[in-house]
Amino acid sequence: MRSCVVRVKGVSPISFSRYIKEGLKKGEDPDGREHRIWKDKLHVDNGHVVVPPMMIKKSIDGAAHGIKEKIKGKGNTTWIQAFKAGVLVTEPLVLPVKLEDVACEEIFADAQGKKGGGRVSRLFPTIREWGGEFTAYVLNDSIESERFERYIDYAGKFVGWGRFRPANGGYYGRFTPTKFEWGE
Repeated sequence: MRSCVVRVKGVSPISFSRYIKEGLKKGEDPDGREHRIWKDKLHVDNGHVVVPPMMIKKSIDGAAHGIKEKIKGKGNTTWIQAFKAGVLVTEPLVLPVKLEDVACEEIFADAQGKKGGGRVSRLFPTIREWGGEFTAYVLNDSIESERFERYIDYAGKFVGWGRFRPANGGYYGRFTPTKFEWGE
């Protein structure tokens, strides 16, 4: 097993839309609920905004799906399964932003989150400048350092993190890796 500390810099804003099950309070209208819960859509740890480890992991897996590179000597087998089973991220990326410093973005969105429904005003926490680092554990020895780094770069350009990310047709949550530190 190898570890890799990956430092990234955001190249577009990042925004989150964590699901909030809580409904309307007594006497509250939907707009009032949005104003009350918009910060709850963030992922937070010890007062700092974070990118959850599974969000990072799924973007790496998404890169493997997007690249669809075949493993030499294995017929049509691609690297997808090797990355899905062979890369682990266990801790969040802590952003240099505290919960109380996050700005709100108002958008006119589909009421149910799907196209074709009624449109309503929604509030989302959005961070314009961001970056940080996370540690990935490469458990599969066949995943070379160069390949892993290339897949992280792809994830930053074409998969992204959070709401309105490239994988879903948006442009938020894009990042570029600025440093890889490999260890055992």
